[in-house]
Amino acid sequence: MNAYYPSLYSGKYLPQKCAGQDSPGGQNVSPVISWGDVPKETRSFVLTMTDRHPSMDGWVYWYVINIPPTVRGISE
Repeated sequence: MNAYYPSLYSGKYLPQKCAGQDSPGGQNVSPVISWGDVPKETRSFVLTMTDRHPSMDGWVYWYVINIPPTVRGISE
């Protein structure tokens, strides 16, 4: 399966508007994410947003579960 993250400017960091509203410029906006090449046997999708920076120790920001197999992305 292939995933595409058009919200990522550098392929490494989320845009500032995706940060929480307590952060300068943060608007608490979800990033745009899409995917394709889904196996026929797929029953649902799960998305996880975690912070891999060592100081955040794998902090989990959100989970989205039971996304139908016909869905191919989430919008902002």
